Amino acid sequence: MEKFYVGVNIDWSKSFVDPNGSFYCGTTGDQKSLVSKLMPHLDLVVNTTDFHSITSKEFSINGGMWPLHNIAEFRDINPLDYNLDKDSTISPEQTQVIENAINKTKTGIVIPRHVYFQGGDEPSFTPDLVERAFQQKIITPEEFMNEDYTYIISPKMHFDATTIISPYFLPKTNIEKIPNEEFTIFDLIDKKYGKSKEIVYIGTGVVDNICRHYTTTGLRQKYGRRVVNIFGATTELYGVGLGFENKNQVRESCERIQKDIGIEHKTLEEMLFEINVRK
Repeated sequence: MEKFYVGVNIDWSKSFVDPNGSFYCGTTGDQKSLVSKLMPHLDLVVNTTDFHSITSKEFSINGGMWPLHNIAEFRDINPLDYNLDKDSTISPEQTQVIENAINKTKTGIVIPRHVYFQGGDEPSFTPDLVERAFQQKIITPEEFMNEDYTYIISPKMHFDATTIISPYFLPKTNIEKIPNEEFTIFDLIDKKYGKSKEIVYIGTGVVDNICRHYTTTGLRQKYGRRVVNIFGATTELYGVGLGFENKNQVRESCERIQKDIGIEHKTLEEMLFEINVRK
């Protein structure tokens, strides 16, 4: 069976990985460069990234614990109004060096229903605001199933991008483009390619011990597909309150847990060799 390689880029947003990001996680240029070298060789890239309204309860300005990041309304907000430097970014967009390396023959946004409802019974933002933030169009499941996409942006609100919420717990709405069913982009990929191709998920992302770990373990456990995490294609978060004293502890603990459930680990060179052998 032919292999179908899907890059899963997790939280490479400007807010997290650019030095002027409002929630900069310490990502290096080398880490971003490594990921960019993988991008042209993939059949499909999924950019899954945190996405919130400025009114989100998780932000410290609203009583939460996190600084502002990945804001839906970022194009209309002055950072100075929120005690940020004038050059700070709160953008959910993927960092530029990785974004530039992706084959964008056909692109679109797939946003799970629950992501709209982060604050209660009313949507936290409109579909139009999602499209304005990413400068791309939201597509329906039918469009994804019937056309060959090479790049999908998939906003999320949880550490694990495979998380869904029962539709019984979500309010009903008749707003155009907000789906009436709950699904993730990975549900659609599995439905479209799962019987005809061998899907291989390749995990990169920020940060190693939180969002990349949860999302890639979610992919492995929920769908049973092959998952490969790339050495160096991530940022290790450590320090007081995080349970790790250094990046080696982060890496070793994540790899140990992931190997226990069958997730593989390869260098960029090893992964590119495998992908290009089929050619």
